[in-house]
Amino acid sequence: AERARTVLITGISGGTGKVLFRQLRERPGALRFVGLARTPLQDVRRGEVDMHVVDLTQNRAEDVFRRHEIDTVVHLAFEHDPRKPSAERYKSNVLGTMRLLDWCVRHDVRKVVVVTSAAVYGAHQDNPARITEDMPTRADQHAAGLRDMVEADRYVTAWMWKNPQIETALLRPVHVLGPTVRNSFKFYLTRPVVPVLAGFDPMMQIVHEEDVARAVVLAMERRCAGIYNIVGPGALPLSEILQQLDAEVLPLPPFVVRQMVRGLWRLKMVPLSPHLVDFLRFPLVVSGDKARADLGYRPEIGLRDAIESVRW
Repeated sequence: AERARTVLITGISGGTGKVLFRQLRERPGALRFVGLARTPLQDVRRGEVDMHVVDLTQNRAEDVFRRHEIDTVVHLAFEHDPRKPSAERYKSNVLGTMRLLDWCVRHDVRKVVVVTSAAVYGAHQDNPARITEDMPTRADQHAAGLRDMVEADRYVTAWMWKNPQIETALLRPVHVLGPTVRNSFKFYLTRPVVPVLAGFDPMMQIVHEEDVARAVVLAMERRCAGIYNIVGPGALPLSEILQQLDAEVLPLPPFVVRQMVRGLWRLKMVPLSPHLVDFLRFPLVVSGDKARADLGYRPEIGLRDAIESVRW
């Protein structure tokens, strides 16, 4: 019998982590699971996951690598809540990622899959119709909540070229929706009254969390290395997304929305990052061709169902 491969999933108790674990558990093939997160994973059968409740910034997190012969690392442990103090978020997202990758080199990990976000490209007036993986990450470096993600993504990209002995896939999904998702975009879509920017109706892409997890599984199993945009089926204007949700829409001048979001964010009242305003104004549409060609990835959940999932 083949020796079970040991997979470490950071952020296993978060939304995508739970969905990924469920998908992997149902697959044939011998896998052993090690989980690392700030909170324990609920609803698991005894012995299914060797769970370590620890933050990546703590030295003892490296014990996980000393204790297990880890073959594959899936890094999902990103702190997305922009209400957390920025220094704490930076430590967790950027320094945590740096340390994890350092341990991967030190302990001879074979494969690494990191999930960041297509938001790192930034929403800009002059964005091309379809952004490919070789284009620069131009997201606003001053945007709270996005700055860490951009920096972590750039660090991973540079690290990949320096460490070709480790097969690394960096996945950049578009706006992720789904029952367990907790992000700014979902929060925005589910307000009783949704503010929109008068005169702007950008094209948007949405992917369901099940499809993101599916892309991670493919990246783990295929011989692949590089950066991959992970898309849902097609793109559509924000107005159509809101229409499908029967949202009550309030058109406001862009500067009013920006001030409103900034004020609420400063008061730490809502998990809405000010950078979201750019995404409500300018298009960000990425190409999913590379993931289709290299990973054989195709989204299975339709746009309508992905949008509807915010109601669950």
